[in-house]
Amino acid sequence: MRKKRVLLVLAGVLLLLMSLGACTSEDPTATPTATSAPEVPSAPASTPTPAPTSTPVPTPTPLPQTGTAVDYPIECPKRGGQLVMGNAKEITNPTPFIASSVDHYVKASSMFEPLVALAKDGTIQGVLASSWEANEDNSEWTFTLREGVKFHDGTEMTAADVVWSALYVTNPANAATGQADLAQVEDVVADDDYTVRFILSGPAPLFLLQIESPSALPVVKANSMEDGVVQVEVPPPGTGPFQFAEWVPADKLEVTKFADYWAGEPCVDGVTYKLISSTSARQNALRAGDVHLIERAGPEFVQRVESGEIEGIEASAATLSGFRMFNLNVANEPLDDIKLREAVITGMDMQALLDEAFLGSGYLIDGQVPLDSAWHQVLLDCCPHIAYDPERAKALASEAGYDGEELTLIVERGQGEPIGESLERSLRLAGFNIELVVLESGVYDERQASGDFHITPNSEGWGGDGFFGLQRWLCEPGLPEFSISNHGRLCIDEFDAIMESQSSVADLEERLALYFDARKLVYDAMANKYMGKQFTRFFAWGAHVEGFDHIGNGAYVDYLGHGLPYIWLDE
Repeated sequence: MRKKRVLLVLAGVLLLLMSLGACTSEDPTATPTATSAPEVPSAPASTPTPAPTSTPVPTPTPLPQTGTAVDYPIECPKRGGQLVMGNAKEITNPTPFIASSVDHYVKASSMFEPLVALAKDGTIQGVLASSWEANEDNSEWTFTLREGVKFHDGTEMTAADVVWSALYVTNPANAATGQADLAQVEDVVADDDYTVRFILSGPAPLFLLQIESPSALPVVKANSMEDGVVQVEVPPPGTGPFQFAEWVPADKLEVTKFADYWAGEPCVDGVTYKLISSTSARQNALRAGDVHLIERAGPEFVQRVESGEIEGIEASAATLSGFRMFNLNVANEPLDDIKLREAVITGMDMQALLDEAFLGSGYLIDGQVPLDSAWHQVLLDCCPHIAYDPERAKALASEAGYDGEELTLIVERGQGEPIGESLERSLRLAGFNIELVVLESGVYDERQASGDFHITPNSEGWGGDGFFGLQRWLCEPGLPEFSISNHGRLCIDEFDAIMESQSSVADLEERLALYFDARKLVYDAMANKYMGKQFTRFFAWGAHVEGFDHIGNGAYVDYLGHGLPYIWLDE
């Protein structure tokens, strides 16, 4: 699940990730053991992916201490119609405060908005805030709000609503996704109806990036939810371009246009987010005209669209997303043994997975950072690649006393199935007894949150700073029984201390040094292995859809000139 972009903006760097890359292999260092692998089909031979073309990465620049909003009014050549979108995952809880997955916060973005947001060009833009400024040491941030912004119940948004929303997020009883992002917030004060001041525990030069998404700080009407309420059937009033209409678990979420939206009325009458977990079923629904737009179209389908073999459909890659990893549940026996975790990681063939599950579309990398960036160099220095070596994996497992205990690998139906099948094959060849469990998206999210698994995949996007990809391992209050994003249940006090200290550091060299230390702690814990960067976030849409654009991170709702509010249907 996505936690927030924390820290420096590398404007435009993410577009560089369309190149293909490769990982290097290492020679085995251990002798085989007598452990035998269960019978499995032979895996196809892995062909190394071509190395990417090196392109210089722009130098990060600190965020400005002041800013003003730029308006992106909605203009519609034609209005009307219900847009139907085929989605790979469902929303399991319509509350804006708990994002069980990336898809959850993206759909919630239809209805809820932040104070500021990260624009396509890498700059921070105002959404509900019309301007902002920090004091000299960045320990206080003051936001001036847009006037006349309406909640979906018709009442006007004021500073009191922002104060209430922020304090709701910071209350541990509410298990809010944004709690870690607002960890430095000591108080929030309404200076008047349209001015709100965040008082922090210390300097926070990058505070804007910590709150730039509705999953970190969604603004809702004050007193619209009770403390301690985790699951809701109907969400509180938001300010977004669409308002809640209906939620049918494991089926659909419907939203209708908000006529009084501050940026203008959306072009379509509403949006139906339809759960179609199977990739091929989503693609068939699009070709049949049952849906207008789909996410996560398969790479083979997109190739056929781009070649002209499939007519009447357009496609576009979300090139800023697609970093994937496997998390190991360190709290679940027998993976509480670090030696066995190292064995499992050594038995994961990521090149074969890239070839089999993603048709070679992407490249291997051991972190959630751009190739050839300063962050990538830190990874190379701190954390040597653990090559696939089934014989060494058997030897390590034998040293750990592994005796064929069943390890449960959970994946999501649809996009997760080819990933799971490939990993199951390589781990069985390395001598492990793997139970592959394919789950519907809602159940899958619940199993990850409750820790009922040994191995599970997760995906992220690049957030402009290396620390964004490390927030997943912050120790959460509910662990090990319940997790928001730390599905591996990894808790390291020294790591948490580094993560807290880096939020007040703006100098890139100092940040890179802290990143080395933090990343090394996770690496040494043998808690995960990266699949790499796969270009699987493809959008595809039919001939009747006009005006669709996106910022490239996999999101399809945007307040800054892109996404569903700006789509119109020519039918």
